[in-house]
Amino acid sequence: MNLYNFFVPFDLVWILLNSICKAGVEVMGHDTTVRLFDEGGPFETDVNITVLVHPLVTVDGKAHVSGDSEVTLASCFASKSKPAADVMWTLGDLDDSLRTETNYMVHPDGTFTVVSHLLGAPLRHLNQKKIQCVVTHSTQRTKEYEVDYVINVHYPPELVMIIPDDPTEPKEFHCEADSNPRPSNYTWFKLNESTPRSHGDKLYVPKPASDLNGVYICKVSNQYGSASGVLYVNNQTESTSIWSLCSFVFISIVLCICMVCMFQSKNVSSARQSSSKRGKGGGFVFEIIVCFICYCLS
Repeated sequence: MNLYNFFVPFDLVWILLNSICKAGVEVMGHDTTVRLFDEGGPFETDVNITVLVHPLVTVDGKAHVSGDSEVTLASCFASKSKPAADVMWTLGDLDDSLRTETNYMVHPDGTFTVVSHLLGAPLRHLNQKKIQCVVTHSTQRTKEYEVDYVINVHYPPELVMIIPDDPTEPKEFHCEADSNPRPSNYTWFKLNESTPRSHGDKLYVPKPASDLNGVYICKVSNQYGSASGVLYVNNQTESTSIWSLCSFVFISIVLCICMVCMFQSKNVSSARQSSSKRGKGGGFVFEIIVCFICYCLS
């Protein structure tokens, strides 16, 4: 039994005891003697004091390599509290794929530590998922202890994309990969040719030229593996573009002539007139084709 002397008026003792409890001061034992002094003299009374100690809440975890075996993804601690705290997880859409396991520990001073482990297979889609540890305790009646945590899963590159800096006139291409951690090594090479001009994740194509045409491969890797992406470059010169335009126009003219001939062949009632017109029209169209071909060759 502990003896405490309070040189305060009697009507203030309950305010003092209430302040002790709110401060979270630990009092060993269950029965405590309080000696009070009033104007009529001192007197004693036994008071049973219950002291609440708030928990220290922390979340601990580490990165795991992706796999199918169950591991501890994170652990939430509610340490040195009295009474024991309630610990739970807010997982959102991960409720069906993860499970929890809770352990209790009693310390010699009468306080408790509660640990809730979050268990599951470290799959790739769990990487960077946000979860939350929620702790409730009688010292926090109006709100809960909430600690956020982000799951960290390591995995090798699996998807490599090569993206131009400009969709219309690209001068460089960027190699991007889905991996954690990010790739530590980028290697560019051109199929059946020498090493192209590149630096890190960038491939430089400064100007459209036929000698830059070909198949380019970007290989990325981190400490867990590697993957590759493919880029096909086909730059057309100005003469090639003109010939393509000439071919398109020539084919269009030929199709028009065929359609005109088919239409005129169906007009039986005016066969002679149609034949005369077709001869004149055919000669005129033939002259246009010859002129156009000469222009393309010039």
